[in-house]
Amino acid sequence: SGSVQREADHVRVFVELTEGASGDIRWSEHFDRRGKDVIDIQDDIAREIIGTLWSNRGTIREAERDNLSRKPTSDFTAFDYILKGISYKEQFRADSLLKAHECFEQAIALDPGSAEAYGWKAWVYLLEMWLDSGKNSDDSLENARLAAKKSIELDAYSEIGHWSLAEVYNDLGDTRRGISEMEKALEINPNNPDLMVSKGTLLCVNGQFDEGLNLMRQGFRFNKHYPQWYFWHLGIGQFAGHKWQACIDALIRMDEQNADTLIFLAASYLQTENLLAARTCFADLIRLDPDISPDEVRKSHAYFVDKTLAILVDSVSLLIEENLPQKRLRVIKT
Repeated sequence: SGSVQREADHVRVFVELTEGASGDIRWSEHFDRRGKDVIDIQDDIAREIIGTLWSNRGTIREAERDNLSRKPTSDFTAFDYILKGISYKEQFRADSLLKAHECFEQAIALDPGSAEAYGWKAWVYLLEMWLDSGKNSDDSLENARLAAKKSIELDAYSEIGHWSLAEVYNDLGDTRRGISEMEKALEINPNNPDLMVSKGTLLCVNGQFDEGLNLMRQGFRFNKHYPQWYFWHLGIGQFAGHKWQACIDALIRMDEQNADTLIFLAASYLQTENLLAARTCFADLIRLDPDISPDEVRKSHAYFVDKTLAILVDSVSLLIEENLPQKRLRVIKT
């Protein structure tokens, strides 16, 4: 429900969302706009409301999770398992990814035709690879590809299916097909700020830095409850543009670092000649991934252009050498 106030070309719209069963106000907001084109103002506000309510951390999904946490396990439906799996996935830990897999498998067992369950399962495989928590990165990427393809096979208009397949192609180094799949996902849901941030990252690593950064910023604006992974993607985009300090500024806004963000932080600190911070981040990375290697970094970040990938791999190579003399910790010149 809501109301509108107008004075000359200034329009203020008040909106609130009430849960019908309880009467509780779940969300309220006001929007200030200027202009005389009513349709444009309506479309703009509608996009922002949809993004705020239904995106990754949106009010509706959070309310569903609240309801889910109060249900006994025996009452779970396939949709409940999907929501719970998404929640586990967003914790970005090896143990939570295993629980996410279990939830999506349960959802698929209850509803074998669930395109959404397969799509989100593909995302868990992708995170396994990025966080190096699976048994084999190549297997994780192939499993992600198969799950994403299955999602689209079940539903050609599966938003999450096309989104996850876009990320698969990106990790295979085929950013052209990655962007194509992302555009299909955005055609299905052009108001999803999560997709805006993801596509923005793909554009950045594909050399379209300004366009990609603007799209990511639009995602941040549309989703006022943006999740932590938005900063992860923003950091990757800034690294692709060789904006080392901007990459650091984005990633340090995350409440908790993971193996992948620490790789970017360590490399970016090295580029800014902050050797102490670079060593500290790398020590944290070693604790999370003791077997980190230049080959692993090269394989898992193949989506970067050759020059950027070389900077990332060379930075890790320098930091990984044992008993590295201080004078050899040089900056990889760009």
